[in-house]
Amino acid sequence: MAQLQRVLSIALGIGIITSSLAPMATPWVVAQTTSDRIQGLLDRGAELASQKQYERALQQYQQALKQFSQNQPAKLKGQILSRIGNIYRDRRQYDQAIPYFKQARVIYQAGQHHLLEGITLRAIGLSYRNLRQYDQALASLQAAKPVLFKQPDRYWQMLIWYDLGNLYARRRDYPKAIQAFQTALPLARALKRGSSTGQTLYKLAQAQHQLKQFTAAETNYKASLPLLRAANYRRSEANVQLQLGRLANDQRQPRRAIPYFQTVLRFARKIPTTDLEYAARLNLGRSEQQLGNLRQATTHLTTALKLAQQGDHQSQIWIVLEALGNVALQRGDYARAITQLSQARKIAIAIQNPQGEHSTTLNLGNAYYAVGDYNRAGKTYQQALTFAQQRKDLAAVGQIVGSLGILYRQTRDYPQALEFTQLSLEIAEKLNDVAEKQVSLMDLGLLYSATQKPKLALNAYQKALALAKRTDNPRAIGKIYGNIGALYTQQQDYTQGAKFMRLSVALAQQSQDLREQGVGLSNLGAILNQLGQYAEAETHLRQSIAIWDKQRQGLNRNLEYKTADRQKIALFERQTYTYSHLQRSLVAQAKAEAALEISEQSRTRALVELMARKRQGQTVRLKEQLDINIDRLKQIAQAQKATIVEYALLRDNVKPEQRAQSKYGQADLLIWVIQPSGQVTLRQVDLRPLVKAQNIELDNLIRMSRNTIGVRSRGITIAAAQPSTDALPTIDQPLRQLHQFLIEPIQDLLPSDPTQHVVFIPQKQLFTVPFYALQDAQGRYLLEQHTIRTAPSIQALGQTQPPLTNPSPQRHQALFQNALIVGNPTMPSITLRNGAASEQLLPLPNATTEAQAIARIAQTKALIGPQATKSLVLERMQQAKLVHLATHGLLDDFQDLGIPGAIALAPDGTGQPNDGILTTDELTDPQRQLPAELVVLSACNTGRGTITGDGVIGLSRAFLGAGVPSVVVSLWAVDDRSTSVLMTEFYRNLKTNPDRAAALRQAMLKTRQQYPDPFHWAAFTLVGQK
Repeated sequence: MAQLQRVLSIALGIGIITSSLAPMATPWVVAQTTSDRIQGLLDRGAELASQKQYERALQQYQQALKQFSQNQPAKLKGQILSRIGNIYRDRRQYDQAIPYFKQARVIYQAGQHHLLEGITLRAIGLSYRNLRQYDQALASLQAAKPVLFKQPDRYWQMLIWYDLGNLYARRRDYPKAIQAFQTALPLARALKRGSSTGQTLYKLAQAQHQLKQFTAAETNYKASLPLLRAANYRRSEANVQLQLGRLANDQRQPRRAIPYFQTVLRFARKIPTTDLEYAARLNLGRSEQQLGNLRQATTHLTTALKLAQQGDHQSQIWIVLEALGNVALQRGDYARAITQLSQARKIAIAIQNPQGEHSTTLNLGNAYYAVGDYNRAGKTYQQALTFAQQRKDLAAVGQIVGSLGILYRQTRDYPQALEFTQLSLEIAEKLNDVAEKQVSLMDLGLLYSATQKPKLALNAYQKALALAKRTDNPRAIGKIYGNIGALYTQQQDYTQGAKFMRLSVALAQQSQDLREQGVGLSNLGAILNQLGQYAEAETHLRQSIAIWDKQRQGLNRNLEYKTADRQKIALFERQTYTYSHLQRSLVAQAKAEAALEISEQSRTRALVELMARKRQGQTVRLKEQLDINIDRLKQIAQAQKATIVEYALLRDNVKPEQRAQSKYGQADLLIWVIQPSGQVTLRQVDLRPLVKAQNIELDNLIRMSRNTIGVRSRGITIAAAQPSTDALPTIDQPLRQLHQFLIEPIQDLLPSDPTQHVVFIPQKQLFTVPFYALQDAQGRYLLEQHTIRTAPSIQALGQTQPPLTNPSPQRHQALFQNALIVGNPTMPSITLRNGAASEQLLPLPNATTEAQAIARIAQTKALIGPQATKSLVLERMQQAKLVHLATHGLLDDFQDLGIPGAIALAPDGTGQPNDGILTTDELTDPQRQLPAELVVLSACNTGRGTITGDGVIGLSRAFLGAGVPSVVVSLWAVDDRSTSVLMTEFYRNLKTNPDRAAALRQAMLKTRQQYPDPFHWAAFTLVGQK
């Protein structure tokens, strides 16, 4: 027995203690008997195996098996079978090893060789474990345990409990793992085996660590260190240091963690392996991230990524990419975050790591939320939540429902937000997760603040602040200071608000957190405006805008430009308030022209880039900040030979009843007028009298004006109104009030000649104002006094093709050559993304008449009914200078891309959902060139869409972005009979007059004679060039 134990080779490592049967020491002599010959073969096989010449060793053992006869001891055959099994185990061919071990076990069991039977059962169990067949592994190890306890060698008794502990840990049954290691530990100590004791303490600590028994885990990690050091197990010692660092990180004590990881780095320099350096760099990066040292975190993680890539370790690459993505997200580098997290998710899927896939999906949800893509964020959160619930991972569930709570708060679904945030807090308390509890309390404070519960909000913030200080988390402390500052500001305690906001900004700058710096600087600027400290406010607000520019510039790294475009639109929606605050600061300092520059910076940034790409032949990579300065804006106005009127709505984040008493400046509406000479004049309009007198917002007044005009669906028969000099008061009042606020303050600056162009640059809900229908006090429509165009911004106007002063008759007539005229196509069936039933759109019979009349004027043939297929229309668009589409315009986001708007055309018969629907995303495809100089969308609602800081996101934007300089769109669902009259007259005028805006105005005047109601003639507007 003693000799057998001496020759059993036991390899102790950081992983699992392993042992295999070793040969009996037999000198190499010429064997005379069969037993001697077999033993000689076994000895030669063992020597070859020790040299890793496994195939030759296997041949020796198989030869020995052939020479075995029934006259030989059965135990010898068992030994041969065990040796063959060990060769296959060494070659990691576990499925081939198991049958040999099982045959050996039968022999040992029959001969009551308890030690050999137990050792063989253990080998079977470890083989099954390595095949990840954990149930069979457990059965074999459990069977080995009573057998080994029938023999006196306590070493093997210790070892089987150790193996069981490892197996339970692999099955994530950590309580049973702890029990097994605790049983093995006194046996190891009794044997006075320091290395085994150290290994068992280490494994026990790991299981306790998993159950967040941090104190016990730390005690046992530290107890294992001197034992492993004495055994000269340097790699094991390094791994213990690594786990101690991770333990500190898990307790949100990164400063304690860093020295451990630095120790591991020193080990890595002495031990020839990259794994240790990789692990040290990865965890140093995570520690620095917790401390808010994002630059250092990125450096460590980048080194870890290079090490993982050198070895092509896909699982390591996935881990580091996810960590780098999270750091980039924290820095506000959203494009890089989305790219790296997407790469990590692909790898997790490729290596079949479902847990990794769903953790990365959750982090991607956070990135989509940060960029303002709430729809996609919600979907990824729900995917991650389903997986976490299936795995019964309570910690992950807590994180995800917390993220959903934030999302619901941002989208103002406060009851849902409260439910999820409170659930997240309950889970964090149950798990004693201090970090998640702090985050949930902060989110709860934000929710109470949003629902006007300041006392509850402050209480939640103070609790969160105490926890953030306890865990030494300066980034979280800075966020909470900022939230407290915003809360004081909400209560009009601006001095306290400024104090906390300055603290927040300082900590955000220390941690290089771009988003928090931008938010803090913006909020600080707004507070200083309230305190009348406009110059300092301007400084901070410009710094904030510089950060927003940097973030958007990063999105240009996305080679899929349409994705970058959508992300810029979404991101900018979260940043618009900064520009409003800065305009207030500048206006208060009488810097009217500087304020106009900022007003321009605050709109159509993504659209202007889209247009610039088309003009410059680029599909990717364009600098974010196009030149926006007052000289350039004046040049555009002069080139247009028009009076440009730009509106900016500055809104406080307060309720209407509070706004009438607001201290935040008197001007809710700024109006700049740029004369053709380049002179700039600013007029300020105080909208508080409107709020105070009628308790109505400008948005509601605009909505009332549209309602009184009548918003009806195209295709409904409407009786023609008879000419009348008496307008209905219900129609007049809102239109006259809008004229009072939007036109009268600048009326003296507008041209007296009705043929001179006025270009209105609306903002927000002003995009839906029917400017031609506004009435002065005498009841005269603006139609009678001015020729009007609109544009989403002065920059966008400058990006369209430069106007020709005197276009030649030949050039103008070329507009009608190869004209594309579409009317009343065979209507497609639509299926919305929510899975609603397919429904065919109603036909537009008067659109057929309209298209045929226009085709006669253009001397071409219209595409009617089934001829107007989507594929043919797209093909004809490649040559047409003039495109006229008399069909349904749709406001739905069919492709769920955040870019609504589509045109109904005849189906191609593909059988696909929404066959025949031409979407905005398809129109802006970089591979599709649109040479059109004029596109007329004689359809329902073609000028509408989602109103954002980038303008109206819909069909008109799609055509402008595709490079079309002039687009005619409708502001509401128009009547197809009156529209047919208007459009026919428009083209008659256009045939002889190249001024498109003038031709449209004359058509409106003509239509008004037959249809006096502005519903029939005021819907259309020319966007872009004249």
